[in-house]
Amino acid sequence: MKILFLGENSSQLSAECLDALLKAECGEVAVGIGAVAEQAWSRRVINGLRRHGLRRELQSFVRRRLRWHDRTIKDILAAHPAASRFEVSNINSPDNVTRLRTISPDVIFVVAFQQILKPAVIAVPRLGCINVHPSLLPQYRGPAPYYWAQRNRERVTGVTIHYVDEGIDTGDIITQEAFEIETNDNDRSLRKKSAVIGARLILETARRLAAGETLPRRPQDHAQATYFASP
Repeated sequence: MKILFLGENSSQLSAECLDALLKAECGEVAVGIGAVAEQAWSRRVINGLRRHGLRRELQSFVRRRLRWHDRTIKDILAAHPAASRFEVSNINSPDNVTRLRTISPDVIFVVAFQQILKPAVIAVPRLGCINVHPSLLPQYRGPAPYYWAQRNRERVTGVTIHYVDEGIDTGDIITQEAFEIETNDNDRSLRKKSAVIGARLILETARRLAAGETLPRRPQDHAQATYFASP
């Protein structure tokens, strides 16, 4: 089975999911690393916190930012030099769509990738595009579920594996797993918990696909959906 993995270098969820796939040898893996600038992303979050008047959160964010990531995608790939990789600033560009068709993946796994896939990309893999999202969809769609789950004082969150469609986190659900948010949890601990669960679920999904299984598809209840943009 050919796998194309799309993730962001600075995401722990991306790194742990990729590590699980490479170690398990579920198939040939190519890696597309999102080229969204880390500084630009950080600036957007910081400006958002400032707009909301959240000075304490801003100070805490700046302190934590240096300690969030235990491993990156590039750290993982250093231990797997045979895995092909490329950086991508626009996955939907005609050149990249051509590249994807040349790679001809059976499945595309998307993990914390900060680009929305358009129909030409979604149509490439015969087994579909599958996303790992760190919330219990349809709740907390969008790019910052960790932040908003804490801000809204949720007691439970989780990880969802779902098919990618043309919406944002709206595709059919394959599987989910919930976990409790403890009183001492923060961004770092939630990211770690989500990364552990996400890595296990993506590995189970890849193994089932490699074995020729048809994955379950449960449509989301859009009437129950919530969406939160970057703060």
